[in-house]
Amino acid sequence: MAHNELTMDSNVVDVAFSKSGTRIAVLMDNHFSVFLWSLKARPVVAPILESSYPLPDGPNSRPRQIVFLGENEVYILKNTGPDNAEIERTTLETRLTKTVHQSANSEQLFSIFPALSHEALWFSHVTQPGKPISYSSITPQSNGEFAITSSDQSPKADTYWAEA
Repeated sequence: MAHNELTMDSNVVDVAFSKSGTRIAVLMDNHFSVFLWSLKARPVVAPILESSYPLPDGPNSRPRQIVFLGENEVYILKNTGPDNAEIERTTLETRLTKTVHQSANSEQLFSIFPALSHEALWFSHVTQPGKPISYSSITPQSNGEFAITSSDQSPKADTYWAEA
């Protein structure tokens, strides 16, 4: 039930679309690939491989989720050990990858997702076992650093039927 199908060289872990929907990031066990997808051409053609990016190969490294921010930043949530996880950002233009958040001692990271306007990355986590899920956002700064802001409530989600 897909408009186009892509053949991959390994199992797909997760898929993300850029803000405009013209780029697709496909996460696999040891790399991720970015495809260009022209939605303006008729008929719509199959996505074209733009680039691939290897993931660091560690014995306990396991990628879990991939997210686009805008058109040129890809974030990956991955486990780095039995009780550790981290979020990495890859800038597609420069191919530079940087860790933007590592889980603290007893912190568990659950999921990552972009803000509605794609200006920040949200993540859900539990700081200590038995505590409720909380949310934080990561905002890239102009100096190359990242601002992390905690929130007591989940971020707003825009829907056509209700404000969630």
